[in-house]
Amino acid sequence: MVSPRPGKRTARRRAGILVIAVLAGLFAQLGGAQAGPVLFSDDFESGNLAAWSTVQTGAAGSATVQSAVVKTGTYAARLSATTAAGSFAYARESLASAQTDLVAAGDFQVQAEGASGGNVPIFRLFDAGGTKLVSLYRQNGAGGIWVWYDNTYNATSANLPLNTWAQLQVHVVATGSATGTVDVSVNGNVVYHSATANVSSAGISAVQIGNNSAAQGFTIVADNILVSNGTTSTSPTNTSPPVISGTAVANQTLTAAPGAWSGTAPITYTYQWQRCDNAGASCADVPGATAATYVLTSSDVGFTMRVAVTGGNTVGSSTATSAATSVVTANAQPPANVVRPSVNGTAQQGQTLTGDPGTWSGTQPITYAYQWRRCDSRGASCVDITGATATTYVPTASDVGHGLRVFVTASNIGGSATLGSLPTAAVTASDPVIAAVGDTACDPHDPYFNGGLGSSTYCHQKYTSDLLVNGDYNAVLPLGDMQYDCSPASAFAASYDPTWGRVKSISRPAPGNHEYKSTNPDLYGYNLCKPNAQDYYGYFGTSAGDPTKGYYSYDLGSWHVIVLNTTRGCSVISCAAGSAQEQWLKADLAAHPAACTLAYWHEPRFSSKTPSTKSDAFWKDLYAAGADVVLNAHVHNYERFAPQDPLAGADPARGIREFVVGTGGRSHESSGTTVAANSEARNSTVFGILKLTLHASSYDWQFVPQAGQSYVDAGSGVCH
Repeated sequence: MVSPRPGKRTARRRAGILVIAVLAGLFAQLGGAQAGPVLFSDDFESGNLAAWSTVQTGAAGSATVQSAVVKTGTYAARLSATTAAGSFAYARESLASAQTDLVAAGDFQVQAEGASGGNVPIFRLFDAGGTKLVSLYRQNGAGGIWVWYDNTYNATSANLPLNTWAQLQVHVVATGSATGTVDVSVNGNVVYHSATANVSSAGISAVQIGNNSAAQGFTIVADNILVSNGTTSTSPTNTSPPVISGTAVANQTLTAAPGAWSGTAPITYTYQWQRCDNAGASCADVPGATAATYVLTSSDVGFTMRVAVTGGNTVGSSTATSAATSVVTANAQPPANVVRPSVNGTAQQGQTLTGDPGTWSGTQPITYAYQWRRCDSRGASCVDITGATATTYVPTASDVGHGLRVFVTASNIGGSATLGSLPTAAVTASDPVIAAVGDTACDPHDPYFNGGLGSSTYCHQKYTSDLLVNGDYNAVLPLGDMQYDCSPASAFAASYDPTWGRVKSISRPAPGNHEYKSTNPDLYGYNLCKPNAQDYYGYFGTSAGDPTKGYYSYDLGSWHVIVLNTTRGCSVISCAAGSAQEQWLKADLAAHPAACTLAYWHEPRFSSKTPSTKSDAFWKDLYAAGADVVLNAHVHNYERFAPQDPLAGADPARGIREFVVGTGGRSHESSGTTVAANSEARNSTVFGILKLTLHASSYDWQFVPQAGQSYVDAGSGVCH
């Protein structure tokens, strides 16, 4: 609705006489542009909002003048809206003519803010058509002051806490190209400056306080609003102090840079060099030293130097001084080490080490060069590492077992010196990173094989294997059914080997149903199947364990890893309690009481689609031994479970986390109609691998989809 404003123009004329008198000093207080002709002002001492062209509110929004919270005088405006639909509140002043150089200033206090991610407008500036050109606002939550223009969001260096008064000013020069100006000042300090702002040359025709966007909760109090033409020049103000470069030694030349300045261009600079005591105090002008450069003399030895720079323009001038140099010496002193260089960081493959140059005496400036060296485990017999000349170094596999040192060469005009750090501990190998998946390669006779390229939903073994090549994995865990239909040698050669065979050297497989399938003819009518997974063991060799068992174990980093055989529902190799395999599992767990244990086999105990109780005994043994992770496949989808006990009871303290990863590429199947207990994530449409990083007492997981597909599941767990 529109607030009633009886006698608006009369009230505005009365208010104008008082307001301009009260607000005349505001711009000087803010430290911004000198006030040009006043276009509009309101200190709200009229007790109403009659001075404004438009005052609008909607729904639960309100725009009032009150006396409970004011900056000066008796009254201040209060604008408020809620998150209810249609709630808004603002006051807008239409200017007599469009302004291409405008300054808007006032006192503001934000009393309430909306949801994080939103903001509370301070000033909004519009063109004649009502298009927003500039918005000065406070960001909800963090409280930062931001300015928006040309569809860009720009942070200032200021923050405004809730219920705190601040004087805010925005100065806009609109040129219609990237030559305009946007300046923001808070409490007299310039907190944002751009001389490349692109603001429409149509100019600013209206100034608003409050928010014309609905359902944005806020409460703001405004006082002492003053809008003026900003064409009046501003005097120079230093925004970054002058800087001296050069060496503090007699007969050397020092050079002054004026620093950064704001103010109306052009700004000219004059220089005065000063001689100070050895602490940089008690400075006095050096007669005649008024150039941008200064040659040090014997009179300067034992003193420090600084330069005072005066920036001037047609409005006025101000002076800023540099920091003092080091004490001027008669001769350059070469670098001498005071505190030895050191190495910070963890000496582990893949971790970043940082060289600290230590502390050096000598004539400033001193520069530092670095050379990392690989040493024996005692820190001796060191050799340069080619190309390792940065302050940081990331150890590689070549560094494992070696100590590392960084040698620092310090140089100045007096000479140079080199000293090495003490050696690091012997570099350890990185935490192992593994990839796991099953149900992988189509039979070459499959109608969807397509020369190994597959279709949109079948035979993606090439694309999943592409994730592994050059992937820097320590091991690959094929989870069974690697090669369809019955894993004959000819199929391995034509389908699996050109794809997943590229990582065969680091593969430690678990057998699946199709490796042990022996009934001829196969699914495609060929008599290629052989008993006892002959071609599976023939292809993988000793990496697949004893061909009469198919179960084995190994260590990977600090983890103990166990491979079990559940093929064809445990009908080939028994999984039952008391079986040879189960007794071996108990003995292996007892012999390897590792802090972290991972086990994998083909058929999952838990699944929302096809669970199997055949591995109950395995789960009970692993749970009793404190195992951490179980990996399975068989079901052609991805599913992750929360830690649980063998009876599917949630157990965040001692439970085992199971992953079903049947997404190797052959095909997909649904996740089932009923979600199993403790199932936390499921996907049945994306092919990909499970990536696990095995830390000393924890692990990270990430499902990695094939290129062009998207699914995210990642997290971390701790070992028992």
